[in-house]
Amino acid sequence: MGLVAQTVRERKAGMSSKAESERGVHVTRHPTGQAPGPAEKTPISEVMSTHPVCVPPDLGVEALTTLFLERGISGAPVVDSAGRTLGIVSKTDVLRDYADRGDTAEMGKPALSSGGIVAELDRGMHIERRKDATVRDVMTPLAFTLPETASIARASALMAIEGVHRVPVVSEAGKVVGILSALDVLRWLSKSEGYSVPDHRV
Repeated sequence: MGLVAQTVRERKAGMSSKAESERGVHVTRHPTGQAPGPAEKTPISEVMSTHPVCVPPDLGVEALTTLFLERGISGAPVVDSAGRTLGIVSKTDVLRDYADRGDTAEMGKPALSSGGIVAELDRGMHIERRKDATVRDVMTPLAFTLPETASIARASALMAIEGVHRVPVVSEAGKVVGILSALDVLRWLSKSEGYSVPDHRV
């Protein structure tokens, strides 16, 4: 059974963060007649980052951008005061927000977009970004989460099917305890094949 494809716009239309099982969405493994491989036997708790950078929904977008650059990350779970996932925010969300607000320039000439009408501005004019924009304004209010016991194979399938680069890992209480990225999976795969790869777990 495949996952129902959803656009980013649909996800931003008020859908709350849900664990895979809570949404009734399932990643189905088709039997091959062979014994499960290492990826099916290895829990994501062995390869995930154990101290993920999480952000509150009221953090300013400018501060978020600085955080991404300083920590060298491209996304983070958005959590409430109890550490439960509200959604996820990425560099793509920030860039999309800039584009939606007409904060991008093409051929050195800034453009203002409104209601499908694009008006070019004269040189020397610019558009100031709204200073009070927060993570809540730009985040995707949906995050696929997995428990620590989920296998690397299951997490890989989820990321591949949904087209996401990271999955928050949650405890039984729903608190974010780690994050698994596609790069974590690639490091594990390389090491399992005998390559010497630095361990970047934090």
